[in-house]
Amino acid sequence: MLFRQIHVLLLVLFISTDLIGQTGLAYTYLDSKGKQFVPRGFVMNTEDGIGDIIFSDEDYLRAARLGANFQVIRLNMSKLGAWPGHQVDTTYYEKLDRLIELGAKYGMKTGFKMTVYGIKGFGDNHWRDLWLNKNNEQGLLSKAWHVLWERYKDHDSLYAYDLLNEPQRGNLDISYDALQRDKLVPLYRKLIDELQEVDRKKWAFFQPLLMEKNPDRAKLPIPFYEMNIPIERSKVMFAPHIYQLDLEKIQPWLDRYQKEAKLSKVPLFLGEWGSATYDQTDIDLLEQQRYARAYIKTAKIADSLGVGMIKAWFLGSRWKGTNPIGKFTWAIFKDKEVVGTAERRYITDIIARPYPSIIAGKLYDFDYNYAQRELKFNFRYNSNKGASEVFIGANRHYPDGFTISLNNGEWVAFYDPIESKDLKILTSTFNNGVKINWDERLQKLIIQQLPKDKEEYAVTISPGINN
Repeated sequence: MLFRQIHVLLLVLFISTDLIGQTGLAYTYLDSKGKQFVPRGFVMNTEDGIGDIIFSDEDYLRAARLGANFQVIRLNMSKLGAWPGHQVDTTYYEKLDRLIELGAKYGMKTGFKMTVYGIKGFGDNHWRDLWLNKNNEQGLLSKAWHVLWERYKDHDSLYAYDLLNEPQRGNLDISYDALQRDKLVPLYRKLIDELQEVDRKKWAFFQPLLMEKNPDRAKLPIPFYEMNIPIERSKVMFAPHIYQLDLEKIQPWLDRYQKEAKLSKVPLFLGEWGSATYDQTDIDLLEQQRYARAYIKTAKIADSLGVGMIKAWFLGSRWKGTNPIGKFTWAIFKDKEVVGTAERRYITDIIARPYPSIIAGKLYDFDYNYAQRELKFNFRYNSNKGASEVFIGANRHYPDGFTISLNNGEWVAFYDPIESKDLKILTSTFNNGVKINWDERLQKLIIQQLPKDKEEYAVTISPGINN
């Protein structure tokens, strides 16, 4: 019943508003083999407020079946010895090794994100000490990164390093402009230079200042201070976060992030997106519809640009934070297990929307119509790049099967989950050369071969079967 109500909401939403025009992708990302991919996935925590988290092989399979081709592992600064008074836990590296391997097994690239959450009571005084480098805090941060850079420099699936998560001003008596100019950007540049001395293949991600627990925050519509100084480095991406439920504020928020990325002449990558949920959200249908509208609008705009998007967290809700509104979490599962299995479907069905995951060639545009359950994308095929992958998520979006059409019906096939686990060809004007397989386990299409190299193809995935 809930699914039907939300589907009606989506239908109304997209009948009454204009769809975003597809004019080409503003941002593209390439893997180590030169294939274009659209980064999607989750933050994978190594622990929460209760204790360690151990992910299983089955957990990663579920993440892949939600469309993940990218994971961001949230690093514990304490266990890496990246703060005064904390020693390296060598077993932590083994844990990271395992998560990278699990991700690679299911087709995920990995990013690391340095967080301060492992330091007990980390607060305003700690941020002040970091900026002043009072006890060699910056040196310890650099040393911890160096160990990781050396350890993973030959790992192709390790894609990026997010240098410092949501940095804050703390108790430092300095303006945000001065902090950015004199402290934050120089630290970023130093770390980027050091990374590139070790490994020039990996990307460095950088984030803006978070105006947390500060009266200045209320004066601005976006709680992150605007980056107004170019980073002036290569192999770098701007990786801010967006949490917004007000539909009118989503576009301006993303517009500003594009402006900041353009200032540094770097790609934009949404390191986290999607507002946290509260206890009330899980039992209030109107609230769930409000979340669905906001998630859809954020996703539609980001997809029109080709922006990579990472959702926090791939966890159950055994631990929650508390603020004046109530208990909240970014976890996508609502049961109280460590990882969880009971999805918050009002957001996961949007997170797990169909999309072209990996393209052997040049992806021009893509769009998923939520009301019609239709995915369309256009690309130029390059046979030398190998196979392409299209995440479908048929188990949630097309339980009645789906039809795939190339070039407006030159080649048509369908998947009937009851009749067969393979595609059945209906129409083909091509003599030979189309090899497209359905991977039911990972819920994706594998485009192994198309008849004409260096040609443009239009692909449409639509619900139902037409036999």
